[in-house]
Amino acid sequence: KHLSQVVPLVMRLLNDEHARVRWAAINCLGQLATDLGPLLQQQFHQEVMPALTLAMSGEREPVLRVRAHSAAASINFCEHADAELLKPYLQPLLLQLASLMQTGHRKATQQAVTSVAAIALAIGSVFEPYYHEFMPRLTQVLTLPPDQVGGKMRGKTLECISLVGVAVGPDIFREDAKRTMELIVNQMQVLNTSADDPQINYMHQACGRICRALKKEFVPYLPALVPALLHAARAKTDMKLVDDEAEDEDFEGMETVQVGEHVMGIKTSALEEKATACHMLVVYLEELEDGFFPYLESVGAELKPLLTFWYHEDVRSSAMSAMPLMCRSAAAFVRNNKADVSIVQQVLGFTFPALVQTLILEPEVPMQAQCARALGRCVVEVQSAVNGASLSSEQLCEATKALKQILNDSDERLIAIVGGDGYDDEEDEQDEEDSRNVEDEEAIEAEEDLLEQIIYTVGKLLETQGEIFYLGLDEILEWFFSKFEQSAHVTQKRLAMAMLDDVMEAMAKFPGAGDRYVASFMPHMLLSAMSVDMELRQAALFGIGLCAQNGGAGFAPYRTEALQTLMHVMSQQDARDKYKESGTDNAASSLGKIAQYQPHPSSDRVGQGLPEELFSSWLKYLPLTSDIQESTVVNKQLSELVERNHAALLGPNNVNLPRIMHIFAEVLETEMVEDETTQRIQTILRAAQAGAAAQLEQSCSGISAEGVAKLQRAIAGTSLTPAAAAAAAAPALAAGPAESR
Repeated sequence: KHLSQVVPLVMRLLNDEHARVRWAAINCLGQLATDLGPLLQQQFHQEVMPALTLAMSGEREPVLRVRAHSAAASINFCEHADAELLKPYLQPLLLQLASLMQTGHRKATQQAVTSVAAIALAIGSVFEPYYHEFMPRLTQVLTLPPDQVGGKMRGKTLECISLVGVAVGPDIFREDAKRTMELIVNQMQVLNTSADDPQINYMHQACGRICRALKKEFVPYLPALVPALLHAARAKTDMKLVDDEAEDEDFEGMETVQVGEHVMGIKTSALEEKATACHMLVVYLEELEDGFFPYLESVGAELKPLLTFWYHEDVRSSAMSAMPLMCRSAAAFVRNNKADVSIVQQVLGFTFPALVQTLILEPEVPMQAQCARALGRCVVEVQSAVNGASLSSEQLCEATKALKQILNDSDERLIAIVGGDGYDDEEDEQDEEDSRNVEDEEAIEAEEDLLEQIIYTVGKLLETQGEIFYLGLDEILEWFFSKFEQSAHVTQKRLAMAMLDDVMEAMAKFPGAGDRYVASFMPHMLLSAMSVDMELRQAALFGIGLCAQNGGAGFAPYRTEALQTLMHVMSQQDARDKYKESGTDNAASSLGKIAQYQPHPSSDRVGQGLPEELFSSWLKYLPLTSDIQESTVVNKQLSELVERNHAALLGPNNVNLPRIMHIFAEVLETEMVEDETTQRIQTILRAAQAGAAAQLEQSCSGISAEGVAKLQRAIAGTSLTPAAAAAAAAPALAAGPAESR
């Protein structure tokens, strides 16, 4: 709140007669830009950026150290600024950085190069006009003899070249990228640099960025790069056992790691080299897909043992990330080359069991979460090449056992943190949060993330494997059902409901299979729909609609109670209050699903949930304005029903058409409709204008002038994007309400 007083005070000190004071003022601005960004950038860019640029000028600032420090402060500023904010200052700023690069002073030049890299990262393609000014200067540095340019300077230059290249894109960067890669490859072969050389990490990171820019054009460089990475990945780690008699100097340059009951000292540089090599293999797998296929066997052989490399989490993380990417690479190879699908099955048979075993052995909860998600991603990645189930019943059985074990272990850890009593309302939750320390909060968040990743993987196994996973799913669901008990932690209840929602959502792929689960899901959903916990309540209300949509005949016994629950939620006085509106939106969404997919009540009497009554109540609530994601789904549903002339929705003599037109006018040109829905609404409006113009005009009476204009633009095919509509509305809002006439 004191920023408006502090910044001018610091700015005045930029003109102090003492260089150390000017340096300190620049340092303060840089720290403020980091600690108070993006607020400082938004409020003071007009003052700070010109001042920093001026402080880099040799004409204004005689001390090179101060000029270089101003370049460093510009990095802090750019970290929390976007291209639009920086654009007015780019030309003078980059001019001063170019001048600083030519001073001949190594540290000043290095700082200027680093600043150019940071600016390119911040502004992306906006850097294009300046590309040909800087790229020749940068590539020239790489051609200088090593004794003229230090390893750190060469590394920073490589970093800058690659970041600038990614910013401007492959069309502009292509030729310079290839020349840079040739220099990197030659340097790796000729210099025989060691792991301690500062250039090594910069070279690898630059190769990764250039790979992202060139994509498949990068493949020819792999034979020169991959062998060295595999060598670094398999290299044995230099380690010593730490005991009471060990001297400190014996472990210089080493990091201590707890392994079981022992403490080991491990050479840090070797660990980092292994971690970097594994990371780069993942980058190439991700970017090149089938272009990396020839290396899958050798890479898999090196990375599989590293899934349990207990000495470095980054190494294990890269190994886990590589497994589904190997599946993607194999699937792309089979798809693009019409190769035998058994190749994909072979790779999946290698990666999936390895991850299942790792999941059981992994001691760290965040790493368990990553491993669990990697399992789900493996089966997703192969679907483009494999139709139907890709895993055997034995593999699914082993995965089910592992997931159940992880769920039970998580349960025990959570009970150890919060106790076994649990809580079931927001007040109790707040009391618990107030009494817990930061470590406990982080531990609970880690357990929550683990459960979320397990839910993701269970859902993907169901989607991809179908009925052969039903038995395993039933076993896993038993654990989640137990979390609806009073003693369960509220986080577990929320995630248990999310699991039920995911399962029922997946049933859309298996018509007729959903009724298998409705009877066990609906009681929990109906009860939780009345919970005082808003997240649990929203998930339950959403799930009721999924059961109606995908539950088939199994939903019929619950239809009446479901409607009573939804109508009760939507009719509450505070239904549209901030904390309840998202849940109420989901209740309305579910009401629409029942009206469409479960239209038949137990009797034809009014008040028993006739589809005409349900659609009328549904339309009165629309549009959904809190849960935007669900709003897009509902608006798509509405437009599809109107396009099909759904009798129950339109009502007798199209009585609901005026309300529908009001909804269309409200949601068009907003984030509440996707492009496909916008196009469908355009088709509806054009057909109505052509066939029943008078009725359309009458239906639009009472709509605001802005709404009518949106409908007219839709008919003309000139609807604005949400961003353009918001920008057009901004000046009007800023000007305030117009005078009444």
